[in-house]
Amino acid sequence: SHPNQVIIKDDRLYEHKLMATNYTTYDVRRAHDILWPGTSRNNIIMLAHDDTQGHKYDYAQILKIYHANVIYIGPGSQDYRSRCLDLLYVRHYKHLPGQASHWQQCELERLHFPPIVQEDAFSFLDPELVIRGAHIIPAFAHGLKHAGEPGLSAKELANDGAEWRQYYVSW
Repeated sequence: SHPNQVIIKDDRLYEHKLMATNYTTYDVRRAHDILWPGTSRNNIIMLAHDDTQGHKYDYAQILKIYHANVIYIGPGSQDYRSRCLDLLYVRHYKHLPGQASHWQQCELERLHFPPIVQEDAFSFLDPELVIRGAHIIPAFAHGLKHAGEPGLSAKELANDGAEWRQYYVSW
């Protein structure tokens, strides 16, 4: 749909502090993760939307959690009632180039953040796409990306001045 066919009621986004996601564990039990932007519990895993590089999963860091009441007025609209739309504002991790299957090599998958000026570095995401929380660990041996520099983003948002060159995805 075209952006002009969606109206945000009262021009308001409502921010939330926490998000809970339910999942099934490897031994077929129920479990849940609490995701909390601004803490170490803000990373998520989702199915890869583009499997051309051989990666089954994509990862992102949740920066903000929102909901908005929206009205769709485009083709197929049946009424003008508002409906709740949940949104995650995320910063995407990218896989390091040249990495293949990590399961066969018995090594942790490595990620990095693309530059914040890159077009696909940030996006809004449907929370339904989240599989569960991900445990992503800085690769301390590779150092900080902007050592001694403040970075471009505010500390309250992406805080790119404190980002590491590489990260590991913990199994």
